Amino acid sequence: MKKYCLPILLILCVCCCKTTADNRGEHVDNASTNPPSDVVVIKDSFLTSNDLYSSDKEFLVSRNYIGTRYVSGGDTIIEEPVFGLPPNVMKEIHSYGKDIIPYLISHIDTKQNGIAGFINPYDSNLRNKILGCPLGVNYAYMIELIMAKDTIVDNIHYAVGHDIWYEKMKPYQIYGQCVIIRKKDKDNPQKSEMTVDDLKTVKAIYNNWWESNKNEDLDSLRKKWREDGSPLRKSSFMWI
Repeated sequence: MKKYCLPILLILCVCCCKTTADNRGEHVDNASTNPPSDVVVIKDSFLTSNDLYSSDKEFLVSRNYIGTRYVSGGDTIIEEPVFGLPPNVMKEIHSYGKDIIPYLISHIDTKQNGIAGFINPYDSNLRNKILGCPLGVNYAYMIELIMAKDTIVDNIHYAVGHDIWYEKMKPYQIYGQCVIIRKKDKDNPQKSEMTVDDLKTVKAIYNNWWESNKNEDLDSLRKKWREDGSPLRKSSFMWI
C-alpha cells in the first residue's frame, strides 16, 4: 500500500496520527471494484493538506456508497471509506435525507483513523487538538447533520485568507469540534480515545435509534431530534 506524504504544514499531526496512512482502506484497481451505477461524481474542489491528487481526485456518492477515485501510477484507485468529507460532499450526502442513514450507520464502526470532526487540516498548531479520530465518527456525524438541518445554505462569498477553511465549514457545523468523546472525559476531551469496542457500541446506539424510528418521515425525525437531542444523549458518549 502506498503511503501519503503529508505537507510540512501537518508535520506535527503526523506524529499524533501515525496510523492514519497505515490504516487506510486497501487500494484496488477499478476493474475489480464496481460502485453503484447511480453514484454522483463530485470533484474535490476543496483541497485539504492530506490531498495528493489535486483536481484528479473525485468523490463517488450515492444513497448506499461513499468512496473516492483517483489515478496513481497509471492505475485507477477506488477507496472506501473516505479519508475526510469536504463541504460539497457533505452537502450531497445531506441531500439523500433518511435514505442514506442505513449506509451511514453501517460505517460507524470503521476503525481507520483520519480527519474527523472540525479540525482545520491546514493548522500547524495541532498538538492541543483532538487528533486521529476514527473515520466512523464522520458517518455518525452526517446522521446528526441530516437531522439538524432541513437545508444547507452555502452560497457564500469567501474571501481568500487563513480562515477560509472555517468559513466554508460553518454551514455544516452543529457542534464545536463535531467529534464523539466519553462523557467522563468531557473536562479533558484530548484524553478520550475511541476504541473499536466504543465504535461498535456507538453503532449499536444509532442502529437501535434507527430501528425505532425508520418508519417516520424525515420531518418527524427532525422534529424528534430537535426535541430529544442526539441518539447518544442517554449513553456514556456525547458530541462536543
